[in-house]
Amino acid sequence: MHFQSKQQVFDIRKSEIENGTTFPVLTFASWEILPGIRHCFTTRAGGVSEGYLASLNFRRDSYDTQENILENLRRIALYFDTTPDRIVSAHQTHTANVRIVTEADAGKGAARPLDYTDIDGLITDVPGLVLFTTHADCPPLYFYDPVRRVIALSHSGWKGTVARIGAVTIRKMQDHFGCRPEDIYAAIGPSICRDCYEISEDVAEPFRACFGKSDPAASASGPSETNPEALKSDSSPLDTVPGSSESDSSPLDADSSVPAEDSGTLDTEHGVPKSDSSPLDAATDSGTLWEIPRILARGKNPGKYQLDLWAANARILLEAGITPGHLTVTNLCTCENSTELFSHRATGGKRGLQGAFLMLED
Repeated sequence: MHFQSKQQVFDIRKSEIENGTTFPVLTFASWEILPGIRHCFTTRAGGVSEGYLASLNFRRDSYDTQENILENLRRIALYFDTTPDRIVSAHQTHTANVRIVTEADAGKGAARPLDYTDIDGLITDVPGLVLFTTHADCPPLYFYDPVRRVIALSHSGWKGTVARIGAVTIRKMQDHFGCRPEDIYAAIGPSICRDCYEISEDVAEPFRACFGKSDPAASASGPSETNPEALKSDSSPLDTVPGSSESDSSPLDADSSVPAEDSGTLDTEHGVPKSDSSPLDAATDSGTLWEIPRILARGKNPGKYQLDLWAANARILLEAGITPGHLTVTNLCTCENSTELFSHRATGGKRGLQGAFLMLED
């Protein structure tokens, strides 16, 4: 299994099914040293779905059989040493609605029907419940407060990003569980990168309204024709947390795992890493992360724009109080890696859905 990326932000772990059969899941290397949680993001491999849904698909409705979905959920549940009746699913409709999940919700959307709708984020403090959202190009947002022992998982497509679902999730963690933003670890998962995400004016305008004025090269009158030099991200705030498709590819081999790097000393009370600096520090110091040109850039084609959901969500999370040293940003584009990951944009909608999963351990 090989991915296009600059650095190995992700580890590839092997999840065992039965009889020694394994399939790969992705985990954040920076989160591997965080005690008390288990998490992953699935790839296309390891399931039973067929055709363009092959094979670890979680897309429901009429696209796949219920039997296939249940078997795929059973397989991912094994990674968490549990069963589907401990998984809790969102009901994603591109809102900023976030639900507090309790023991009474166990199995909803996995082993039994949902009794709620229009929920794009989930929060819980119940150990053993596995939070579950689905993705094809939209970013998953992972949250963990090791002090209050609270986790959250949200789906942040462009509409959810404009509605600042990341900040909504953090505020709900504060209001319901007393979490402090500076204690929370956050991660932005695999999704479409800016280079691949071309949008039109109808999407660009809400982002201008949300994040500020446009850069002159991507003004409301429409972007000029592409200047290749202008599209280079030499001043990108995320260059040190790589994500540009202009990079040299660095394959990740499924037969080996990259050990998590030592991120500093441990907080002896909670067993989590302390960090006085982060790859995002320079970005926030320079201010470039806060500027609209990084989030909304001139398009490759006339009348189009390139949208950076990674930078937009990073800005939202930092503004909401996440410290740079607690923020991990993806460098893995679903569109560029559509043979390994489902991508709506790369396939014109003929695709399945990956799963983002997060569990608080006992």
